[in-house]
Amino acid sequence: NTPLICSLADDLTDIYFDLRRGLQLLHEGSALACARAVSDWCRSYEIHWGEHLVDAERHLYYLLRGSTH
Repeated sequence: NTPLICSLADDLTDIYFDLRRGLQLLHEGSALACARAVSDWCRSYEIHWGEHLVDAERHLYYLLRGSTH
């Protein structure tokens, strides 16, 4: 097993900031803004926050198991 280098807080923060942009667009309420939000989420998932999501899940898994990784 590879030790986890980044923190859970860092992973969740990065995910939040990537999702926040789309949430701000959704707040506009227009169909175009909603489409832009979904497009932004898909693109940023592929290039950034998807990896943080996997890392966060790994952190949670180890926390639930009581592992020290």
